[in-house]
Amino acid sequence: MNYYLLAGVVLATALAVAYLVASLLRKNAPQLPHVLSLILASFSVPASIKLGYLGLTTEAPELAPFTDEDRVYVLAGAIALLWISVASIIQTLRS
Repeated sequence: MNYYLLAGVVLATALAVAYLVASLLRKNAPQLPHVLSLILASFSVPASIKLGYLGLTTEAPELAPFTDEDRVYVLAGAIALLWISVASIIQTLRS
């Protein structure tokens, strides 16, 4: 079982439901682009965690086509993806 996919599905479902409930409590109509943004960002969170984990723990031959020197760039990409995803989730929930 792919636990990263499962985490994305659970997070996406929870955030979509939270957004819909918050919209109804504010008496605003839920916006489809906001829900889609939450879903996409939700799947990016576990993907960035997996990328960071692989960048930290995987041996160089298994990182092909990346070399051992590229590990820092893989980690930087994972941090950037996580940062942007969480910021997008927060921004969407605030609107």
